[in-house]
Amino acid sequence: MGSSVIQVSPEDVATTEHYRQQKDTAVLCVVFGDFCSSTKLLERLGETKYDELRREREAVITDHITRDSAGAIVKMMGDGFLAVFSEPSTAVGRSLLVQTCLPRDTEFGLRIGIDMGQVVRQRKSGIVSDVFGGRVNRAARIEELANVGSVLSSYVVYDSAVWAQIDAVVAIS
Repeated sequence: MGSSVIQVSPEDVATTEHYRQQKDTAVLCVVFGDFCSSTKLLERLGETKYDELRREREAVITDHITRDSAGAIVKMMGDGFLAVFSEPSTAVGRSLLVQTCLPRDTEFGLRIGIDMGQVVRQRKSGIVSDVFGGRVNRAARIEELANVGSVLSSYVVYDSAVWAQIDAVVAIS
């Protein structure tokens, strides 16, 4: 059998690109994190001290998730965050790294949930400003089941991750 080369016309490329733009979906790992007991902590510490602690933790989260363009923070939501990754191994590894590097306190502990699947991307001025869909909701539900200081994932994330790669990421910390 000989190999054949398929010629793709510029019109075919334009048609494909138009289809892709109309269907702004992607298969991503969705990471949802939430600080527990944040309302009680805010009431006890006051807004200034609480905001200082929250900003310190947000900096750690942002640094570990976005370093080397590994993942992207979609949004910070007061006492939580939504992030996306293209690879489950990286999503799990960076989430574990965040948990390892955050201060260990029970009053402002973080829970992280991860799911993977198709999401819809919402854009503003060409930049992804939000993601939504069943996988985002599921990541939030998984996060609610996680213990403080832990990372909990769906089976699809667990099954798709390369665990040797995750161990290497966590060992670096």
